[in-house]
Amino acid sequence: ITFWIRTLHEFNGNWYPWGLLYTYNGETNSPADLKLAMQRVIKIFRDANAPVKFQLNINAENGYDDPRPFSYFWPGTEGLDAVTITSYNRAYSTIYHQFSNSFYEGFKPAYVQVLELTDLPIWVAETGTTSYGTDKPTWLRECFESIALDFPKVVQLTFFMDNKINEGTLTDWDLNTDADKEAFIDGFLNMKEL
Repeated sequence: ITFWIRTLHEFNGNWYPWGLLYTYNGETNSPADLKLAMQRVIKIFRDANAPVKFQLNINAENGYDDPRPFSYFWPGTEGLDAVTITSYNRAYSTIYHQFSNSFYEGFKPAYVQVLELTDLPIWVAETGTTSYGTDKPTWLRECFESIALDFPKVVQLTFFMDNKINEGTLTDWDLNTDADKEAFIDGFLNMKEL
């Protein structure tokens, strides 16, 4: 058995204390801090000969809509086995997300940047869509099709399926209707055929 570790995930964000845009007492973490922390974790497990592989996880969009490219935040891929990208369609679920994107629209810019930084396999760390202002079954079908046709370096896809309150609004990530479930199954089967 091999375990995958995705430590310090979404490091280009401002929502976790390890994020490079997270501020505490007026200070933020640096890319050098992130690299040291990642290498320390990797070394602990490698020295113990643990049956683990490591992922680097970047969010599709920088926190605070920071315009800098991923290369600014990038800690390198030494000791890593894959790079993962988190990309959600938080359609109309918060005041900051008053729009809806297809999977392709949300994922493509991050994918292109990651391709410029590494040859490692790429995973979709987490994805999903709310149903707000979005035809969720269509979004799901198109997501699977897009993975198959537009993103050849993606080797694994993970959906987040937990309805939860986020910034005061229920984000309905799960497959909540029969139409959602049917679209998910149809999309998956179609992806395998493409």
